[in-house]
Amino acid sequence: MSAELTSIIATLVNVVLTILKLTAGIFTGSAALLAESIHSGLDIFSSLITFIGIKTAQKPADPKHPYGFYRAEVLAGALVALLLGISGVWIVYEGIESCLSGETPQYSYLAIGFMVISIVANEVMARLKFKAGNEHDSISLIADAEHSRADVISSAGVLLALVLIPYLSWVDSLVAIFVGIYVVYEAFQVGKEATDSLIDVSDSEVEQKIKEIAEKRNIKVENIKTRKIGSAVFAEMSVSLSPKLSVDQASSITKELEDVLDKEIESLKQIIISIDSHDTGSSTIFTALGGKIRTQKGIRKIGPSKKGLRIVCPINEQGKKTFGLASKRYMVIDKDKDGKEITRFELDNPYWSESAGHGIKFLKSVSADVFESDNLGSSAQQNLKANNIEYKTSSKK
Repeated sequence: MSAELTSIIATLVNVVLTILKLTAGIFTGSAALLAESIHSGLDIFSSLITFIGIKTAQKPADPKHPYGFYRAEVLAGALVALLLGISGVWIVYEGIESCLSGETPQYSYLAIGFMVISIVANEVMARLKFKAGNEHDSISLIADAEHSRADVISSAGVLLALVLIPYLSWVDSLVAIFVGIYVVYEAFQVGKEATDSLIDVSDSEVEQKIKEIAEKRNIKVENIKTRKIGSAVFAEMSVSLSPKLSVDQASSITKELEDVLDKEIESLKQIIISIDSHDTGSSTIFTALGGKIRTQKGIRKIGPSKKGLRIVCPINEQGKKTFGLASKRYMVIDKDKDGKEITRFELDNPYWSESAGHGIKFLKSVSADVFESDNLGSSAQQNLKANNIEYKTSSKK
């Protein structure tokens, strides 16, 4: 059963139970029963809030809300906890006032019958909500399930009071007080879970699963952080790959990892992977309909896609070959496996400045395989080698 349908059924059940309890409470004058009817009345609002929270959390991300609306469900859970606490305090108040007044409620088989129905209905709803909440990882629905389970306990206490009224008239007030205290305790437990999500606690289970998936693919995880927002998990991780791999090869490995993580971890909604060994990375958002929004970070792609072996050499403003690793402008040539030229074009270096040429960054951005130039020092040649770019002296062509 879906989380939304469970929430709708819960709301309708609470409406019926509230009417039954209120009618029986007025008829018998039982403080515990009247308090219980107020408790059920608040249940209606909590179920409605839960439904709204679940629906809002399912809205897709937009430019104003890039992380989606997952916190809406957390806020719904927090509000349910607040209502639960209010109802608990109200029940305690009614119990104390009834105890001080000394009024004796009437014994009623009808009221006892209503409470039996209430206990059965609330237990069924609690189990349904727990099942749907765990299946859909819904904090607000689990919070509402805790609320229904609290209703079972409080209704059982009220039933006991109604049965013992002929023998111990004061037990009605005493049960109301104890039920109220229990409900306040449940409100604290539910509120703590919602608060944890609001302050971005980590999800250790998801972190461990990510590590296991990465290790199976021989990807070394250097660091990983997660934050849980409602039923969604956002993760950031840094990995280290062999420096012999090109930027394209490293990006391909991380893209494959993202696809596997998306498939095997349903709660994962965004993953940011930084490749420490290549000074690059990616950020991917997994959309509700199975799509992916992926952006490359660190090194951005420049120019047309590579076709075959890519050779890059520095040129001057007139388009003639020059020397040195850092240049304002480069010639880019793609050749097939037989050495035949496929394409040739010129590109400006967008990273160049008076203080730094950033030649390596440009070469990585165009996915260079070979760098051709003359008069390169040993440090520049080592830098090329460290980035898996072959160095050749310029040809005369």
